[in-house]
Amino acid sequence: MDQLKAALPAYLDLGREDRAPSCIRQGEQVWEQQLRNFINHRLKPGNPIKEGLVSFMDGHIALTPAGRDQITRQVLAGRQP
Repeated sequence: MDQLKAALPAYLDLGREDRAPSCIRQGEQVWEQQLRNFINHRLKPGNPIKEGLVSFMDGHIALTPAGRDQITRQVLAGRQP
């Protein structure tokens, strides 16, 4: 998780709201809390990991072929993924 948190800001355009302090976890920004929730709630319906769009094994996250397909469809349809 620490490596992912360190790397993601280089790949994402984190806005002011994303970088705001988390109301729940002291010392974290909102985007860090959302990432933690994404991982911790991975078995709940609707979570991209549970839906097979992202894999999570041995602490590693990867986009699956189904996830790539969904993003491609959204981009082609003019929607933001």
